Amino acid sequence: MGKSQHYVIIVAGGIGKRMNSPLPKQFIKINNKPIILHTIERFLEADSSIQFVVSLHPDYIEYWEEMLKEHNLTFNHRVVKGGKERFFSVQNALELVPRNAIVGIHDAVRPLVSPDTINRCFNEAQTHFSAIPVGDSVNSLRYINEHRNEI
Repeated sequence: MGKSQHYVIIVAGGIGKRMNSPLPKQFIKINNKPIILHTIERFLEADSSIQFVVSLHPDYIEYWEEMLKEHNLTFNHRVVKGGKERFFSVQNALELVPRNAIVGIHDAVRPLVSPDTINRCFNEAQTHFSAIPVGDSVNSLRYINEHRNEI
């Protein structure tokens, strides 16, 4: 089997109601750059030929275009209108992806993914037809009884 074209759907259709911010969280700046651009850069580091489909809330498509100009960023992408739920945003984006492509789906506000993880997922999907990244949990659960003893 030959290598299929890699696509990534960046899901960024939210409006950030829970953040109490005038901007959706994907556009909030960290180190003078919107979070979504940090996320996209991780994928470009992994594979500069990757094709992007960015799913955005319709009210922020113009903002997106201005943001790309401001940060002087050009890359292979198309924009699609996000849906009412994440499922519909992904569904809309998949309509722009060729049938034989390997597709990753990634949340715009998860910029800490490593290029190595991205490449391993695409390689596994190429071989096994699907892949899900899994990492060790750094959380722990504690149960303390009524006597304040940890069990």
